[in-house]
Amino acid sequence: MFASDPDLQAASPSLDAIINDPHLNLAASAALPVVNPQTAYDQCLPEPQLRGTWGDGARWSFHLLGHEAPLSLSTVAMSVALCPDGIVLTLTERGYDELLGGHLEANETAVDAVLRESEEEGGIIIEHCKLVGIKRIENDPSDKPSRQQYPPVGYASYFVGYSSRYPGEPTGVEVVSRKVLPLDEAFSLDLAQFPERQEAILLLNAVLGCDIEAELRAGVSSAELISRVAAKLQEPPEFLKNAH
Repeated sequence: MFASDPDLQAASPSLDAIINDPHLNLAASAALPVVNPQTAYDQCLPEPQLRGTWGDGARWSFHLLGHEAPLSLSTVAMSVALCPDGIVLTLTERGYDELLGGHLEANETAVDAVLRESEEEGGIIIEHCKLVGIKRIENDPSDKPSRQQYPPVGYASYFVGYSSRYPGEPTGVEVVSRKVLPLDEAFSLDLAQFPERQEAILLLNAVLGCDIEAELRAGVSSAELISRVAAKLQEPPEFLKNAH
């Protein structure tokens, strides 16, 4: 079950619908100015949990939430991909451990992209996943020529995913190797080796509703915590829980 599947969201209008449907979007009224989709989406974002910059001139902020950016604004999908033995990370040509994920292909949703990328980069077939966070990325093409291929503002969707099976071999051309690490081992890596460590911790904290690092320090095993995450991912979304 995928907590952001269109079938599960049918009970409530999507953000795309709110932005694009003149019957739902009050900004389409002649009495009000038209709202830019990016502006409308930015107004939905809660305060960021993290902020940072990349060496190529991009600035980013990381937010915890439960809705996907409109397809026209989505650029990347990432996953904290778990199996019973641990978190699945990929070592790419960049030389450090990364969460699984990558850029959306043409007409691809973030859910489609994260399932595809997880299998390509980590050899893992995600069975359950939930959209938990968004990274808002500001690009300055004038600063670095390498950023010119990206929009001025893009959004990376961050999922937590689970598979009951051990991953197979990755097929992605950029992958040097794939590793599966217990959570305590992964979270002991420094940020130079695992730059998205903090994002992974925040996403798992949000799913579990607790401090996962404190749980590990208290002696709770990685396998137990992953089992709890898997159970949470299989729960129906809140709007279905409350439906009568």
